[in-house]
Amino acid sequence: PFFRACPAHSMLRKAEHNYFCMECAVGFCQHCMPRHVSHNVLQIRRYVYHDVVRLSDISPHIDVSGVQPYIINSAQVIFLNER
Repeated sequence: PFFRACPAHSMLRKAEHNYFCMECAVGFCQHCMPRHVSHNVLQIRRYVYHDVVRLSDISPHIDVSGVQPYIINSAQVIFLNER
């Protein structure tokens, strides 16, 4: 689950899990980024209570040809869960 408090950095501001490391298969906050700097990392974004990822970020890693993208704030995104 994304957008929950990071247990390692709960006392810091903006310490919610909104990144996903594709090598470690784990969500993390921006303060944990140094541990994953050489990994493929996706930023998870929030749009009206839905988790989305930019199409340009995820398409180099997986085939998304069968997934319908949406345009939000002039960026093509893919919803991570069913709408």
